[in-house]
This record gives sequence, C-alpha cells and structure tokens, in this order.
Amino acid sequence: MTDRHVSPNRVFISWSTLAVVCFVGLIQAAWWAVGDQYANNGSFVDGDSYTRLLRIERLIETADWFDTSIPDANAPYGTTVHWTRLFDVVMLLVSAPLIPFMGFAKALFWAGIVVSPLLHMLGAATLAWALTPLIGRIAACFAGALSAAQAGVMVFGIVGRADHHMLFPVLIALAFGYLVRVFLNPDPHPQLPIWAGLALSLGIWVGPEFLLFMALCMGLLGVVWLLQPSPHHAALNQRFAYGLACGLVLALFIERGVAGFGTIAYDRISIVHATLAALGLAYWSAVAVLTPGLSRLRLSMRAVLCFGGTMICAAVMIYLFPKIAGNPLNDADQAIQPIYAHIAEYKPIRDGGHLLIYYGGALFALPWLIWRLKSSFHTPGFWMWALIGLCLTVYLWLGINWIRWTLYAGLFLTILIGDLVFQLDQWISRKWDFPKRLLIKVVAILSVATGPLVIGALIVNSAKTDPQRLAENKLACPIKELSAFLNQPPLANLNQTIVASANFGPELMYRTAHKVVATVHHRNVAGILDGHKIYQATDAAVARALIDARRVTLLLLCPGAGSDIYFLTDSPPQALYHRLVQNRGPDWLTPVALPSELADRFRLFAVQNAP
Repeated sequence: MTDRHVSPNRVFISWSTLAVVCFVGLIQAAWWAVGDQYANNGSFVDGDSYTRLLRIERLIETADWFDTSIPDANAPYGTTVHWTRLFDVVMLLVSAPLIPFMGFAKALFWAGIVVSPLLHMLGAATLAWALTPLIGRIAACFAGALSAAQAGVMVFGIVGRADHHMLFPVLIALAFGYLVRVFLNPDPHPQLPIWAGLALSLGIWVGPEFLLFMALCMGLLGVVWLLQPSPHHAALNQRFAYGLACGLVLALFIERGVAGFGTIAYDRISIVHATLAALGLAYWSAVAVLTPGLSRLRLSMRAVLCFGGTMICAAVMIYLFPKIAGNPLNDADQAIQPIYAHIAEYKPIRDGGHLLIYYGGALFALPWLIWRLKSSFHTPGFWMWALIGLCLTVYLWLGINWIRWTLYAGLFLTILIGDLVFQLDQWISRKWDFPKRLLIKVVAILSVATGPLVIGALIVNSAKTDPQRLAENKLACPIKELSAFLNQPPLANLNQTIVASANFGPELMYRTAHKVVATVHHRNVAGILDGHKIYQATDAAVARALIDARRVTLLLLCPGAGSDIYFLTDSPPQALYHRLVQNRGPDWLTPVALPSELADRFRLFAVQNAP
C-alpha cells in the first residue's frame, strides 16, 4: 500500500511520542510543585481565566450558546467578550471526568488549572508528529519535548492559566504537519491540503491573530506556484483554500448561528473572515483554470498578474469591510492605550535579560536555519524550512514589540533547536566514545536548549529591586481572601458595585456575587476608563458624578502593587487615589474596617448615600 492511499489523518502513537508527552508533563508538574505560586494557592495566574469560567458557567445556566455577555462587568451596563466557544468546549471536556467527584463548579475550576499544561502536552505531541517526515522521528521528538524549554510557550502553558492561546500551537503544528506531508510526498493524498486548510480554519475560529499564520502559509503556497506553475501546485492550493473556506463557514454557523451569520466583527470569527476565505478560494479556483496558459508566461508577467489578482481581492475586502487591514483593538478608545501599556502581554521587550529569556535560542536557531535552507535548497523540504524561517522572522519581530507574540516565536524556535540538538547529539556520538561523550552531550545540549534562558533569568532577577518584586507579585493583593470578607454580612447582603483595578475585576466577580466596573478586556474600555477617571480625579464632585452614574458602592485599592500602577500614571498629588491612600478622602467615602491580614494590603471605602 503506497503512502498516497494511507489516510491523511492516520497518526501513529509511538513510545517516542508518549515520551514527549511524559517529558513535557514532568516539566509542567515540576513547575507546579516548585515554581508555581498561584494554582497552589487556589488561584489563577490572570483575570482572563476567571472570566472564562464565568462565561462557561453562564452558558450552563442560560443554555444560550450565542450569548457572549458578562452582565456583572462594566456595571451597571454589562459587557461582552470576543472569545469563541471552541475553547469553552475544550474546558467542558476536560472538566467532564471530574464532575461526578466534585461537582460542576469545582470540576470546571480544576479544569481551568490544568487545561493549558494538557494542551501543551498535546501540542508537543502534535509537533513531533508534524515534523517527523521533515527531520526524522527522534529529532521531531526532541523538538516537541524542548517546547518546555521555551519561555514564550511556557508562559502561556503553565498551570493556573485557562487560556485559549495554548490551542494555537496545537493547530499550527497540525496545519504545518499536513503541509509537510503535501510537500515531501511527490504524490500526496488529495485530502492533505484540505485538512491543512481545515486546521487553519479552526485556528481562526479560536482567535483572529491566527490570520497571520494563515497569511504566511497562503503566501508561501503562492510563491511556490509562481515559481513552479504546474496544474499540480494549482490544484493543491485550490484544495487548501477549499478546506479553509469550508471550515470557516461551518465554524461561523456553529459559533453564531443563522441569525448571526452576517454579523460584522473583526475581533471574533464573523462573515469578514468567511468572505476572505471565499475570495481566496475564488482566486485559486481561477488560477487552477488558467494555469496551463499562465505557465507559458515569463515569471515577471505571472508575478504582475498574480499581484493584480491579489490586489483585486484586497480591494474587495477593504470595500466591504474597511477595518479589515487594522488591528481589531483599534476600535477601542485610543485613551486606553497608555493604560494597556502597563499590561505585561502588550509590552515590548527592551532589556537584554528578557531578550535572552524569550529569544536567546535564536542565537543558535538562526545560523542553523541558514544552514538548513542552504543544504535543502534543491529538495522538496526547502519550502518547509522557508516557511519556518518566514514565520520565525515575523514572530520574532512582533514579539520584540509585543510580548504576547513570543508564544508563536517560541514554537518555531523549538523546531530549529530540537533539530539542532539532535544533530549535535549525533555529531558528539561520532566524535567521542562512551562514557566521555555522555558528559559532553549533557553540557552541550543543556547549553543550547536552556543556556540563554538561564543566563537571561539570572540577569533579570539580579536587577530587580524590592518594590519591583512587590509590583510583580500578583498575590501581594490576595483577592481570594478579600472576597471571603466581601462574602460576609453586611457586605454580602447588599448588591455591591466595586471600582477597583481592572486586574481584580474578573476574580471579584467569580468569587463574590458583586458587580465591578473595570475588567481587562478591550470591549470594556468604558469601564476601565471610568475607573481610571474616578481615581485620577482632583475634583471630588467629578469623581462623585461618575460614581453615581455607575451606581458604585465600594472603592478598592491595593497600594504599591503592580495591579494599581495604571492609576498612578501621570496622576497629580491631589488625585483621589493618593488622597485615599493618605486617608484624606472626601467625607462621603467611609473607610471599611478590614481584618489585620487584609488591612496591610488593601484600602476599602464605602460610598455614603450611594444610589
């Protein structure tokens, strides 16, 4: 039986793949036992995880699949989130085996604690499967395992983070694996490019940032056809576009239903993305028909015609959806940008220590990439190395300017480092005899795989001051313990609305029955800005007007912590925040007595005569 007739989805579960899963699981367990300070405290790493749980609990309560609202945020108006249901389903699947033993709420909580490490293990195994035809089984397993040594991956994959971002490495590896099999097989199964397109559609369903990887894949496929304009390549690209378009249309129906199918949105799967995929399918269908004639033209003429066709598609998209070329966050009030600058995921990497932590592996990976491109230039694998290099270059640049992109850069770094480590291992085996080579291997492999990360961590840690450590310690403001206080009478008996750091909002909603004004979501810009205006106000009457409009009953501060730092940016000494810290607030704000273990960290004020 030839490879062509083997199912394109046949995945061989081998001992080596299980070893990859076990290795990544071991690293995750070690981090949980030694490095974690959140999950072991019964907390999540970030507020998004609490919002995710609230969203799923609301789904179960209302049975309304299409409801994206969070009623207790942006009080008293409520808000929505741009997340999609695919990750919610993953969370429910992970929680299902636990429900008989601990009930739904606790099962969902613990599913949130472990879901990212589980997805990391799945992603590592998928990456090993994807790379096997390109670099061999052992090197591919090295790459999957060494994803646990990439800070960009681990930041999103650690315990205590119920985050949909860890679905992206799984789906990137899945799509990449299908493309590898398309390019390395001279007569690939006709379904392979369709499955690659379907994998990309799942990624776009999870989040719009996956559009960039889709564009890079489509661009590479276009270049391959441009240089080798055969009916074979045109048909492959057409099937790829077909899988993408069909997958997005199906996902759109599932996510939004018939009634919401035509809704325009840029930060969540919508008709915008389905139209883009449909245009791509129309483009490659036309190219497939015209390829016999186009193949006789000079390269320059083909390039002009292809560029013209691409510009026509782009013009149609911009005409129909003018904001398609922009950042989905651009719809947010631009006044929010200075506040977002204090969120870690949105910050650039500017110091050498963090560059080594996230990108130190590039010191080894980039020279190795150049060698791989050169040595594979006349082989089918060249295009896959070109795609790896293209993705790595783009994501490295983006990650330096916006740290959340380090997840993707880390994924492509681990491919190159895993391949390099395997080749290094083979070279050492040929060069030295046992047992001498064992020590050399350990030193060499650890140096390549983790050396820059360790050096960067030492640099960053040695440069930190005590105030910086306090600002970065999220547990310095124990919202879990404060919530227990807020759940006691008399506060628990009242319908409270709280103004606090946007970082605290989701956890307060999750742990109490109270409402909050601010949460860290770009669709709740109004709540973030109003909370900021209240604490920055130098005129008590201005603050009171906003408080009354929002029906606020409690003001919460955690002085000195990083969560509150955006309240202090460019704030004058007369700002309400400073006055409250100094106990010089207006007489209509009454301090609430807190237990001693909370009074050291928090300031809580009740609004007198609140509406």
